[in-house]
Amino acid sequence: MVTAAPLHGAERLAVAVLTYRRPDDLSAILPLLAAQLARVQHAVGSTRLVVVDNSPEGGARAAVAEVEGAEYVHEPEPGIAAARNRALDATADDDLLVFIDDDERPTDGWLESLLRTWRDSRPAAVVGPVVSRFAAAPGPFVAAGRFFDRR
Repeated sequence: MVTAAPLHGAERLAVAVLTYRRPDDLSAILPLLAAQLARVQHAVGSTRLVVVDNSPEGGARAAVAEVEGAEYVHEPEPGIAAARNRALDATADDDLLVFIDDDERPTDGWLESLLRTWRDSRPAAVVGPVVSRFAAAPGPFVAAGRFFDRR
């Protein structure tokens, strides 16, 4: 848990989730993010959960509506760059922005750790590891190619 005093008492923190046609993943991650935002609420001035739906048909609106306070933004232009740019536009008034994709899952204390690292050293950006987990072990070709190994 972040135990230091508020950053300056008025920082606005936004977590932006990028999604593309994965309603089950989105429904799984949103409550996790809402809980993490609630845990850091005392350390910043305000928090927001913004979902950027990158599917042309805008199919994520219902999943976002299920989570109190989550905001829906539609970006029909295909591509992650367009989705990230829409997130930047949607959070332009916020002081801190955290990106996460719909198929990722934050570990316990993830957001608190990012905030603590930022607070301690004030870098331009903070990143964390991504640990891949699979329902079934990848095939030999994928394992040999190390396609999902992260530095």
